[in-house]
Parts: sequence; structure tokens; C-alpha cells
Amino acid sequence: MISFRKEDIFSLAPDVDAMVNSVNCKGVMGRGLALQFKERFPENFQAYQERCYDGSMKPGDLFVHENKGEGPRYIINFATRDHWKDNSRLEYLERGLTTLAKLIRYLKTDDAWLGINSIAIPALGCGLGKLKWPTVRKLIELHLKDVEGVDVTVLEPR
Repeated sequence: MISFRKEDIFSLAPDVDAMVNSVNCKGVMGRGLALQFKERFPENFQAYQERCYDGSMKPGDLFVHENKGEGPRYIINFATRDHWKDNSRLEYLERGLTTLAKLIRYLKTDDAWLGINSIAIPALGCGLGKLKWPTVRKLIELHLKDVEGVDVTVLEPR
């Protein structure tokens, strides 16, 4: 089930199993929501940065980090753009959302190593990435509408 809310994604941190963080592929979380993730979850930032520096993070990729501290159990880093100077691109969003839908479905299986029941997703690529929210919302709905058994909360731009 997908619900849309206008609030701070971090207000949901204690109540969701996973949160999505929109990132670039250069290992930089210098502004916007990504900077807030960096400050709240420094271990996630370090793991994400290593992934970027070794060249294995590409636009549209997802990188799942297990959070050992307070908040959600998992941070899903979603590469909506290549360089932090670039705008996000819809084709990266489509690729990542396809993967995210598969990941969520897999996480509900008995042999899944993560097992999540709830996930919070920001307005991917709509802030510093400059994508238009109505278009992004439609893509999120298209790709995640058939996901069952997981509460998907999408945080709309405020």
C-alpha cells in the first residue's frame, strides 16, 4: 500500500524498517536531504562513499546499508544522478524504481535476508536534482503500486 504525506522523512525514522536516501555517484552528500542523512547516519555515509570511490555505484543503482544505530534498520541509497553538479534524470529514476520494487518484493519472501514491512521514500530527485514532482509521483505509483505486504510512505515536497 502506498500513502503520501507532507512531513519530514526523519520523523518516520523510528517507525519504519527502511528509508531511501537520494544520492549521486561521486561519494558526496554535501547539501539537501543527503546531507541530513550523512549527519544522522555517518556509518551509512562511509559505506556509500567507499562504494562510490571503488566505482561500483552507477546512476539508477541502489545500495542497501544496515543501520546499527537508532532509526530505521536499513538505509537504501538510491543514485538519482551521476555527479552532484548534474540534475537527476528520469531514466535513472525508472531504473532504480524497477530495482526497488523487485527488492521490496524479495524482502517479503521467507528466504530474504532483510525482511522489511515498511519503507519511507522522499520525493526522489525533486529537490536539488530538479525533477518535477508530478512526474516523479506518477513513476513511483507506477512501479510500486503492486507491491503487497509493505507499507510504502512517500514524502511529498513541502
